[in-house]
Amino acid sequence: MRITLLYRDKKTIGVRLERYGVEEREGIRSIPGRKWVPDGKIWTIPYSIAAVESLLEAYRSCKFECDERLKKELP
Repeated sequence: MRITLLYRDKKTIGVRLERYGVEEREGIRSIPGRKWVPDGKIWTIPYSIAAVESLLEAYRSCKFECDERLKKELP
């Protein structure tokens, strides 16, 4: 599954999952502070190292893509 990370603002990162089944949502729901944004059909997570590490851990076998701004900021 592909997961796209999008810069939203200084406090949040947008997370777009390729699929939104029950199993796919379990990973994002394990991250403290996550929120569903129905208008954009994306999840947001806090813009923090801990939240990004939790996301990577929850979706170890997935392929991540970042927008240009996050590519520069995230290792």
